Amino acid sequence: MLAICRAVSRYWMMLIDSVPVLWSRPQFTSSNAIQELMCQLPAYVKPRKLLSRQNHNIPECILRHVLEKSRGSLLSLWFPDGSAVTSATVDALFGHRRPRLSSIDIGRTAIVSETLINRVLNWTLSSQITDIRLPYRSHIGNEAMEVIAREASALRVLDISGCTKVRVKHMFKAWNSVIADAQGSTALEKLYMNDHPGIPELLVYSTKYRHFSNLKVLHMAIRDQGVLSMYAGLGPVMEYLQRIPNAQIPFPGLIELNIDGVWDATIASQRFESINTALLISRCRLLCSGLRRLSALDAAFVGAVLLHASLTDCFSTLQKLHLTRAAGFDSSMLWTLLGAHQQLPLVSLDLSGCVAVDAPAMAALISRCSGLVHVNLSQTPADNTVMAELTRIMSADNATGLEVVVLDTTDITGVAARDFASACAKRYVRTRNSKHARHV
Repeated sequence: MLAICRAVSRYWMMLIDSVPVLWSRPQFTSSNAIQELMCQLPAYVKPRKLLSRQNHNIPECILRHVLEKSRGSLLSLWFPDGSAVTSATVDALFGHRRPRLSSIDIGRTAIVSETLINRVLNWTLSSQITDIRLPYRSHIGNEAMEVIAREASALRVLDISGCTKVRVKHMFKAWNSVIADAQGSTALEKLYMNDHPGIPELLVYSTKYRHFSNLKVLHMAIRDQGVLSMYAGLGPVMEYLQRIPNAQIPFPGLIELNIDGVWDATIASQRFESINTALLISRCRLLCSGLRRLSALDAAFVGAVLLHASLTDCFSTLQKLHLTRAAGFDSSMLWTLLGAHQQLPLVSLDLSGCVAVDAPAMAALISRCSGLVHVNLSQTPADNTVMAELTRIMSADNATGLEVVVLDTTDITGVAARDFASACAKRYVRTRNSKHARHV
């Protein structure tokens, strides 16, 4: 890791000027993360002066010097947020020979021009590239997707969040030209399309074509409402979906899904009307069996019927369930989902703002999740019965979880909170004694 510094010892300079292979995977960090690193380094290589917090960007001369020393052996290229990259830096990157990069990551706020990004892509894309992250680069369009599809045949991770100029239809066309047939699939396993207006098309086209059927991680959260006003309604997409014969599950191997804000009632665009979006997700069977991590924050405007249909197949396999402000998620639905399941694999649970779920249903859910680590039940009817279940988990001899518990604005009283605090203290003593016994 390259610490940002202005004055260093001659020993540190000797290290920088040493064998180029040392810089095969350079990483850069800002000053707020350097103090711990400095405590772990020998005194003779510690920088004497760090840049101030207000000016913690990597100087171009240092970045260019590292790239020159790499001599084409770089495997990962990362331009962090706030960094300013010029043509001189890119010239240093390609000054010796074409690097064998496996990862390209250009931070959201990195100052990199469209010309320089195109140069980096044209020079570095190859069959060895497995990870490309270009979030919120407004100038990235269909041409860049064609180059990526054609050159990066082994791509596993793609982040085009906020790249509103990329059309999903052109994505399918670009990859269709390089795969064996229309029903072939790419090697892509992780796709990040947050704040992208092409989410409905991605879901619908994926029920007909298998281009992205190998996806294991899909993030399509909506946080920037501005991008949704660019297009009109979901009607044509829904009609297209109805005309697809034998529509398939788009991502049968999906294990992580993030749809934060997609079911939010504040979405004003007709294209992303919450009712139609919830219906689209249900009809596309996006929440399929085997899903392990689901995040659906601000799910305020999704009906109980559609929500139940979406959760039925995956509820028993979820390890993470973040479903907040969901008015349609009530006690009867939770009891139905629990069914005959005696144990559930939930590790992280966030039901904050789900006011329609009563305390007995919450207590029943927690009683079947002995492996919980993170729990957030803020602004819910949780009472002392729920707290008693949390205390029971904390008091278990083999308890290793419950590291974060958030219970703001609930019906829990001081007596139950006192018992939980006592259980936490006892677990701390058990953990400390266990560590001491192992060292002895």
